[in-house]
Amino acid sequence: MATAAGFKYNPRMDPFSPYLAGLLTVILLSAFVKILTTLCILRYGIGLNNSGFGVVVVVFSFALTLFVMNPQLEALGIAKLWGESKAWPAAESIEREFRPFVEKHADQKVLQRLQHISEKLKPSAKEPPQAENETPASLAQDAGPQSFSVLIAAFLISELKEAFQLGFLFLVPFLVIDLLVTNILLVLGVTQLSQAVVALPLKILLFVAVDGWALVSEKLVSGYF
Repeated sequence: MATAAGFKYNPRMDPFSPYLAGLLTVILLSAFVKILTTLCILRYGIGLNNSGFGVVVVVFSFALTLFVMNPQLEALGIAKLWGESKAWPAAESIEREFRPFVEKHADQKVLQRLQHISEKLKPSAKEPPQAENETPASLAQDAGPQSFSVLIAAFLISELKEAFQLGFLFLVPFLVIDLLVTNILLVLGVTQLSQAVVALPLKILLFVAVDGWALVSEKLVSGYF
């Protein structure tokens, strides 16, 4: 294809155009907008709107979008980036090295549910008659190797679940301090002094006294070994 200046376009000079087209397809013609908007509302409701949780919301939304749109992406050949070394030489190595880690730390119940949903999302898939003693979990276990997109979605859901559990444990002591400081200030009749000004030094003192960095690091890292 020649341009007005007589320059002949060479696809090899633009190796990222297929990936850019795939990214735009996922964003504009998929469930990405709905998922991202819903998670942003959830983030605002929880009260994490002023933190760096926005990056997590975007990444998680993108992973769920890839999971939902996987049949369409496979039809276009975009999803084969994870399986064909010719399309992306690093993809095969990435999946080979990270699959054991992702499988180990993905919650099996979440993985089975997502695998069952993934089978339903395939337009050409016809579900076989289900026996009385068969459940979605047992059917997912017999489905063979899990798709890497399903593994990624299950892994992220499992990581977010554990992160919220740990975050709750970390926030409880600070919540107790906030309640105590608020009640003490009310009893003393101090209304011109902000509760946060008094609570912050106490929180830092408690965190240092219990060696908080070591405890937090141990909790975060121990789950992977």
